[in-house]
Amino acid sequence: MAPPNTVSQFFLSFQATMAELQEYISSLKVSFFFLQTHSVETPYGSVTFTVYGTPKPKRPAIFTYHDVGLNYKSCFQPLFQFGDMQEIIQNFVRVHVDAPGMEEGAPVFPLGYQYPSLDQLADMIPCILQYLK
Repeated sequence: MAPPNTVSQFFLSFQATMAELQEYISSLKVSFFFLQTHSVETPYGSVTFTVYGTPKPKRPAIFTYHDVGLNYKSCFQPLFQFGDMQEIIQNFVRVHVDAPGMEEGAPVFPLGYQYPSLDQLADMIPCILQYLK
């Protein structure tokens, strides 16, 4: 195909390309999810969580909490990007919790900061669930 040499030909070419792209996207069996990052205050400080997808009626959510020293991306992204997982995750909303200070771009804790205990980290979860209601 020769490159367009007029503005009209460019727009006709662009529209054809966009139509092909939309047709290709429509043919995919994968749903495209939106991403929202939230931060909520808890009795033990602020906690950040990221929601992928749209809640579906009568479907549970996949709720993750990363391992020590990681965040949700470093811990779960390889799993959720694995090809065989796509058919599963398209049917669920995902909520990924980042422990305080583990989210990307988190500031350094101030001198003397007391990090929450494991019990306190667990006690932050009901605050997230309440926020999502």
